[in-house]
Amino acid sequence: MSHINFYYSIDKDAENWINRLFDHGSVTFIPQKDVLEKYPKNLLDKIKVAHDYEEAKQIAINFIKNDAVNTNKTSIIDEELKALKASWEVRENNFFKALENMFEKPIYTENFSGYLTTFFRCPYSEKENWFTVNFWSSLPEQITTIAHEILHLQF
Repeated sequence: MSHINFYYSIDKDAENWINRLFDHGSVTFIPQKDVLEKYPKNLLDKIKVAHDYEEAKQIAINFIKNDAVNTNKTSIIDEELKALKASWEVRENNFFKALENMFEKPIYTENFSGYLTTFFRCPYSEKENWFTVNFWSSLPEQITTIAHEILHLQF
């Protein structure tokens, strides 16, 4: 049966913070001006003057690290991750069985990776079998996001 491993990766989180700024061609229903409002002004100002993607990513990593230190977010992320893992574990086998039965197809991989992100956007990669879940969402919303992202990946 398929399984999801959950993680927090500051690199994936930072990439999520900056990818929308560097990928204007992606299909989205959220206007760029609305996205820009999600960024703290001090972070956005620094990213806007970055010379390239890697520099912008490092700016985002530094922002996340400093923000985590200043707000004790690191321990909260750890606790959120534990809660998400425990909550999903109860549902996982039933979800994957139901999905296989409903679509009469096996799940295309045995292992998925789910990453918490502190940005509101939840991208995924079908090539690498990973998706993101919003740290700020409630646990029921996170479970719904997982199901939604798995459907993207499966189909």
